[in-house]
Amino acid sequence: MWNKLTKRFETINADRRRLKADIASFHFELEQSHRSRREVEKRADRLQMELDNANIVNQSLQVKIHLLNMDFVTVNSIAWIVMSLLHAKLNETERRQG
Repeated sequence: MWNKLTKRFETINADRRRLKADIASFHFELEQSHRSRREVEKRADRLQMELDNANIVNQSLQVKIHLLNMDFVTVNSIAWIVMSLLHAKLNETERRQG
């Protein structure tokens, strides 16, 4: 009887040690998982900041492109006016000489 009880206690103690080791391993893996998650969150935050900055730069470039287009339209309009005036002056000069 003592032999059976001793054997049973040894089995229980071995199971307890194995479970403690398993729990320690699970805690270690859980900590690693938390560390990895924090690193991923930090990386995601950095990427979001980069994306926000890229969007700001993109918006700034869009405004500059719009302003350049407006300048082009203005310069083109002025060029047409000047060309029309020069053409009219040329016609007038040809009429006088003519």
